[in-house]
Amino acid sequence: MKPADIADSYREVSLRNLGHYLSEVRTVSPKLSSAILDRLNSDTLVKMVKSESSLGELFAAIAKIHGVEGRSKRKLGKTTITLLREAENRFPVIASQKRCRFEEISNGLRAANRIDRSVAKRLFRPLTFSRLEAKLRSEQIEKVLVALSSLSKIDRDISFDLLDRIIDERFIAKAKSLAPDRLASAINSVAQVSSDHAHKIVEAIDPEPFRKSFIAMDTGRKQIGGVLPGSSLTPAWQLRACFS
Repeated sequence: MKPADIADSYREVSLRNLGHYLSEVRTVSPKLSSAILDRLNSDTLVKMVKSESSLGELFAAIAKIHGVEGRSKRKLGKTTITLLREAENRFPVIASQKRCRFEEISNGLRAANRIDRSVAKRLFRPLTFSRLEAKLRSEQIEKVLVALSSLSKIDRDISFDLLDRIIDERFIAKAKSLAPDRLASAINSVAQVSSDHAHKIVEAIDPEPFRKSFIAMDTGRKQIGGVLPGSSLTPAWQLRACFS
């Protein structure tokens, strides 16, 4: 089957499927995957971008196609540039929608960062703080903090500012209601962005019941390698030490 014939069969698929198919072909023949990509015109690719509603899937697909083109971050291929140009236009439109969760925005930015950090920073900076803050406050604490921790690798200042906006008495009250292992994981994520904010949460927690919870956890810790249940991030003794 010729590359042109394969390209024709790909014209009506979604961008996420295109990225997946080309990646699969690339494992067998990098030359063939590049030849197929070359035969897809820009109009077809732009249409695919416009049809994708998930920011994470959108930029993950572009990252795969970037890999097929085989260029470095310093020199993006022409197809990647075409896709990114249209995706950058789509990003604020999707991100501003009420149904678009902060976790989805984070997934898109992290995928964009795998392609080119300057693109990720360019997407991150114009986002309206008030709209992001509303999303942050309405979503699960752990997911929000993990996302902010990841985004701090793209732009630490923005991540810090967002964290500063949401950590108030209401946020701390919600954090204190978490199970000790989940709270420990949340504090660990905060600490990766700002140790001061992590200490702010720790200082607001009633130490005695929290310390007792970790003492109880230490009984099971030996069986799971010293890691908190449900978390691969923070050893139980490390958080318990904060309250000793």
